[in-house]
Amino acid sequence: MLRRRDGRTAIRSGDLGLCMDARRDKYLAIAARYDHKLQIRLGERTRRQAFADFDLRAGDTVLDIGCGTGLSFPLIEKAIGPSGKLIGIEPSPEMLAAAQQRADASGWKNVKFIEASADDADTSERADALIIFRVHEILRSQSALEHLLQLVKPGARLLVVGVKWAPWWALPVNLVIWRQTKSVTTSHEGFQRPWDIVADLVPILSVRSVNVGAEFIARGTTAA
Repeated sequence: MLRRRDGRTAIRSGDLGLCMDARRDKYLAIAARYDHKLQIRLGERTRRQAFADFDLRAGDTVLDIGCGTGLSFPLIEKAIGPSGKLIGIEPSPEMLAAAQQRADASGWKNVKFIEASADDADTSERADALIIFRVHEILRSQSALEHLLQLVKPGARLLVVGVKWAPWWALPVNLVIWRQTKSVTTSHEGFQRPWDIVADLVPILSVRSVNVGAEFIARGTTAA
């Protein structure tokens, strides 16, 4: 871990690789039941809530970073339509295979998959929107975030959703969070304010807590 001048911590670029390797190992063990785990344990209400007010448009090119099994794909596809393009980036081949099956079963012809970490991902065109959904390790790596922001157009829209520690008075909630996230994240570092590094890089970012403060939804716009 790297301690920043402002006292906050972040993941070094080399450390991120180790974290993502550990994440791939975790996902290899749970890939077959990942959808059920997330839908039952963490719930999908926040996902629907996050996309309800997110300004995706028909024809947009969207990057879904750490797309997992493609749980966000239906909501993205509904917004961008067949004229849009969805690029799912995921380092776990098992998760990517499940996402491919989801796209094939749904008949989505506009989905492209890239097996890569956030630090290494590259695309041939710049995106209109960037989505990072419950991938805590990426949010704690300034180098990964800086690289991802180079893959989008000026003025691109950003949606970041994640789990966080609830307020101090909600200790039982935090115990549940710890139990539910220990199999899908490698570290709880920065769980108090997971978005703080993003806020330093994106000039316009609004953040709100949901679900008794146990999750957050952040929306922003990159520099024009």
